Order: sequence, then C-alpha cells, then structure tokens
Amino acid sequence: MRVLLLITFIIAFLGCTAEKESELASYNIPNGFQLEIVCQEPDIHAPVNLDFDERGRMWIVEMTSYMPNIEGSNEKSNTNKIKILEDTNGDGQMDLVKVFMDSLILPRSLLLAYGGLIYSEPPNLYHVEIIEDKPGKRTLIDSIYATDGNVEHLPSALTLNIDNWIYSSKCNTKYKRVDGKWIKKFTTPRGQWGLTNDNYGRLIYNNNGTLLQADRTIPNALFKNHYLKLEKNNGESVTKNQNVYPIQSTAVNRGYQEGVLNEEDLLINTTSACSPLYYRNKNVSEWDQATFVCLPEINAIKKLHIEHDGWSVSASFENGSEYLSSWDEGFRPVDLKQGPDGSIYIVDMHRGIIQHKAFMTSYLREKILNRKLDTIREMGRILKLSPNDKSTQNLKYDITKDPLTFLYHENAFLRDKAQQHIVQNDLDQHIGQLKKNISIHEDEVHLMHSLWTLQGLDALDEQTLLSALHKPSLHANFTSLYLLSQMDLAQTQTIKKFIHESIAKEEVAYDFLAISSLQEFNFFTSNEKENIYKMVLQRNSDNPFIKEAILANLQSLQELKGAEQYLDGNNQSQWIEDLSQVQDRIKRGEKVYYYDANISHTDNRTIGFNNYRTYCGPCHGVDGEGITDLAPSLIDSEYVSGSEDRLILLTLHGMSGPIHLAGKEYNFNGEMAGINNNDDLGDQEIQDILNFVRNAFASSPYSIEKDRIAELRSRQPAGGGSFTESSLDSLVQLLQ
Repeated sequence: MRVLLLITFIIAFLGCTAEKESELASYNIPNGFQLEIVCQEPDIHAPVNLDFDERGRMWIVEMTSYMPNIEGSNEKSNTNKIKILEDTNGDGQMDLVKVFMDSLILPRSLLLAYGGLIYSEPPNLYHVEIIEDKPGKRTLIDSIYATDGNVEHLPSALTLNIDNWIYSSKCNTKYKRVDGKWIKKFTTPRGQWGLTNDNYGRLIYNNNGTLLQADRTIPNALFKNHYLKLEKNNGESVTKNQNVYPIQSTAVNRGYQEGVLNEEDLLINTTSACSPLYYRNKNVSEWDQATFVCLPEINAIKKLHIEHDGWSVSASFENGSEYLSSWDEGFRPVDLKQGPDGSIYIVDMHRGIIQHKAFMTSYLREKILNRKLDTIREMGRILKLSPNDKSTQNLKYDITKDPLTFLYHENAFLRDKAQQHIVQNDLDQHIGQLKKNISIHEDEVHLMHSLWTLQGLDALDEQTLLSALHKPSLHANFTSLYLLSQMDLAQTQTIKKFIHESIAKEEVAYDFLAISSLQEFNFFTSNEKENIYKMVLQRNSDNPFIKEAILANLQSLQELKGAEQYLDGNNQSQWIEDLSQVQDRIKRGEKVYYYDANISHTDNRTIGFNNYRTYCGPCHGVDGEGITDLAPSLIDSEYVSGSEDRLILLTLHGMSGPIHLAGKEYNFNGEMAGINNNDDLGDQEIQDILNFVRNAFASSPYSIEKDRIAELRSRQPAGGGSFTESSLDSLVQLLQ
C-alpha cells in the first residue's frame, strides 16, 4: 500500500512539474538564468503587489475586482484579499497559502513594518497588527491617503526607504511611526505604479510612457522653497528614449495613432512601464547596477544598466530585445521584488485586460474581444528568476540574534530588514557600535546604513556626523551635511571649512554638495551665502540642476539680486524666467500644490466615465453597444466621431424619430432626452462625458470645448422639443 501511495505521489509530482515546464515554454529566458513558477492559480488570483516578511514568506495583495470583464463591472465589490504564501518544505514552491484579510475593496499595496502590516484600501491607509498570522488591532494612519480617482492613478507601492520614511508612488505624502504615533509629512510626488531605491536612498520610479525616472538626492533634501516646483532634480527621465521590443503584436490602447506601431504592427515606445526594481546585491554580476522594469503591455521585462556620475543617474539598455518576454498574452508583470535569496520575484497579474475602462478606446476594446483576451481571467502567478549557478540561494538567517551583522550584509534584503528591526524596536544597545563603525569604515553602503539607523534611533550627534562628513564618499558627505543642517551646532567653523574646501575643488558634484544645505546654516552671513551662490552659479551657468538647487535654497529672492550678470545669452534669459516664475507665485501667494496638501486623484476621464454610466449607460449600454429598440450603439458611430456641434446639440437637447447609421435606418421606441436642464450636469460635466464617449467609442481626439457647450445651450430646436435628424443637420450646417 505504501509503495502504491509513493508511486501515486511521484506520478502526480512529475505531472505537475511537466505542466509548469509546459507553461514556461512560451518564455524567452535570458541565458544563464532559470524561471520558475512558485505559486499560481487556483491558490492566487490577480496579484498586484508583494512583500517578504523576516521569515522569508510572501505576502501578496489580490485585486480580483479590477476589470474582471470588458465592461469593468462590480469594480468596487469586496472580493479582494491579502494572502500569505509559504514554502514549508524548502523546495522553492509556495505550498501553504493562508488568507490574512478578505472582503477588501480595491486594495493596492502592502508593506510589512512596525510589527504588523501596512496596507492601502482607498481612500485609507491602515496599519494592522499580526497575531499568529491573523489581523489584530487596526490603526488608521491616514483617511485621505488615496482620495477618489481612477484606480490606475491612486497611490501605490508602499516603500520603506533607508531614511526610515515610507513613500508611495503617485503620492506626495510620507509616513513613519515615532513613539507609537504616526507622523505624516509632505514630499514631491513620484511616478505612477511602483517605486524602488538605490543604496543611497534616492528614489527611482517611472510612469506609463517613461521607462525610468530618478531623484538626484535623498527625498526632501531640496524641499525648501515652497514656491518652486522641482523639475530638474526630482523626476528626471534617465532614459534617452522609451523604445520597447515586443516579440509579437499585442493589443495596445492607441495602436491606431501614427507612430505608435511600426510597419510590423509592433509597439515602438512603452505605454505601460511600471514597477521598477533597482537590484542592490553584488552576488549576481550580470545584475550589478541594473534596474528592471515591467512592460505588461508587451508581456515583457526590460533590463537597464544604471550609471552614476556624481549626482547624475543615467540608464541604457540593449537595443532589439527585452530581457525576459513571453508569447503568452496573459503574462502581465506588474510588480518586481528582490527576495531574501537574491532572486527576482515577478508578480504576474496574468489576465487579458489590464487597461481600465475609463481609458479604453474602442480600438483596444475590439482588439481584446477579437483576440479573446477577455477570457484570460481568474488567474495569477508568482515567478522566480534566478541564475543557473545557484549564486542565489535560500539563506538561513535570524536577524533578531545579531542585527548588526546583517546591517552590512551583501544581501540588500537583509540589510534593510536589519535596519528596520533595530529602528522599529528601539534597540539602543547598538548605538555605541554603530558610531564606532562610522569612525572606522569608509564603504559607502556601510556608512549610509549606519547613519540612517542612528538617525532612526534619534541617536545622531554632531561629532559622529562630522566624522562621516570627511569620509571619501560623496553620498555619505551629502547625507551628513543634510542631517547636520537639521541640528543646533557647536563646531560651525569645521562645517564652514568643509563647504569652502568643497567649492575649492571646482567640481560640479562638490558645488552641488556645498549649496544643497547652505541656507540652513545660519552661521554664514548673508554676504557669505550670496558670494558662494554667485561663484557656483557663474561656473555652472549652463547647468540646470545647479540653478534649480540654488533657487530651492533661497528664502528671499533678494539674496541673489543681480545674479544674472554672471550669466550670458540663453543662460541669463532662462535664469530670469525661472526667477520670475517663483516671484509671480510669491506675489499670488500660490505655493506649489504638493508642499502642504494631498494630491487630488480625481480626474476628468474617470468623472466622464462615471457620469456616462449614470446618465447615458442605461440606454446606450455601459459598453456603448446600445440596447435593441431603445438606443443605438455609440461604437464607431458617425454621431460620435463626426461634427462636434452635432454631438453637443443632440446631447443637450435630445433627439427623436428615425436616424441613419452607416447607411441603415433605425427607429427606436421613444426619444433621447436632452440633459440641458439637468441641474447636476454643468458644462464641465458634459464636456467630461463627451470627451470620454469620443475616446472610448470612436477613438476620436479630445476636442469638445466647454465654452462651445455653453454657447450651444441656447440653440434649441425650433418649436421646442427635441431635434430630428433633419433639423439637427440643418442647424449644424447653419453654424458652420
């Protein structure tokens, strides 16, 4: 009997293995690497975000209610979950799956921190305690973390940075807990979906149309002049072009537009770049200084090589092919994480539809239905990419026993978890050794983790920072100077000497370093600051990053009066223009929006989408296909894509009688009621509806003008009532 059971088990195991290998046959995998499915449906469905706990277990967010069908119905149903995935026997497969939380509405991201789980469920951000893998006490961190808006554009990618703050993409707020209380502060908004960081704490991100963007400094280092919108040192595009290389024609939203697809019907530039991962380990040589980007629209992942030059970050990639790609149109990578073993884990939402209904064109809708992509649903995968040489292995570790050892480990996951463990548990017994380590070490990664761990323990002192200030490390110098600028200081002459020595190097990187925190040091006189700014400005007159950093530091624009005399030509005129923009904001009392208010995520396309469903969908159908004997289809209708005046007039004043579409006559039971007298719909709301309709059902450009809607409100049909086809055409011709 035992032999029979063993044989049965072996056959089942081999069958399962063969099935997974068959599923991976559609992938182009980089040479020297292997790809494995570590978890998949039916255990998980529509995963969108992943984090690892200190035991190496996976925690995932499932967003099953996002676009479950072509209509996007029941989006706000409470069918979404957070799950724990565990490999109990060490074979690399997640064989134990637990539901941690269910009945969630559109959860987007999670982060394991402060002894529990932080997760977003719009509009709220929560922290919940974990008690024997079950949710305990729940605390509301922020009730306006992700206010109403399109699900594609709400905050996501909760990320704990080396500076001990939690950041999110598409968000201008950051969070941390101190003495049991949650603190919220403002920061610059970054990216759309996904967030990563380098070893120095600089944030890296992207948006759908840009492969990679990066900050030049640690967050908020230049967050000073509330009337200056940072555009050079934050969010700089670090890729010269946005080319992608699909292995097959895929369904993309605006493929009908010139320049979107090439002659082989392949996408030219990215339209859904997301979730970058900066690989911070040294054990995989091919991944050293690399960032990986998800390209779900072409079923691929791109690898970019990152180069650092002072404060500059640039990225290049191999032309002609993507690092990992699949012929399976259901492969939708939406999140990447480096695991405890050093492998790259890929969150594959695995579905046919990823474009939200509010932004979907009729062109894409037709492509989805023709290719039967709407049938790829109720699936999901977690995949692992690792070297064949086993340089990434499951590690045996217990951070709690000796966290300082792991704080300097070559594995970035362990470094981050060790810092998190020390800071969030207030392990002040390590303070002495941390300070000693700063004094005896010169390695940048070593110094950065030591500095920020001490900062998290509120144990930094002036002498320790001065020690780091003189290390041969540009980023440690910058961090130390920034942290010193937040303190009351005694050794002011030492700092003065350091800044003057930095400027004396006559190098751009050190000029930037010197001016970055100059304004906070009140032991410099106004004249001294002015002379330093002017000297740096003069020899960097064509450097927009230096000029913006100077503007960011100015508390009073009089501090640099006459600075334009040090510039010439275009540099002078650009400086004057930049300065005048700040001055105009000051006069109007108009701070840049992200300094002291949450970003509103409500967008006109989503408003138009929702209002269409409320006021137009009951007759024309939520999908625009019309309802027999009630209202015609709007898809590719000449009434939608044709004259703007005609579309506005019939929407405002209604229409009755037979109509002709594509040469065919239609008669409907009843007439279309106009919305001219609907008090809930102003010109803006009607504009939003019509722009949505033109985009979603006829792939027409956004061209409906609000002023034109106001003008045509009074052009009612003669004799009252609604338009007929002939009376409408007559008025449209008259208006031309």
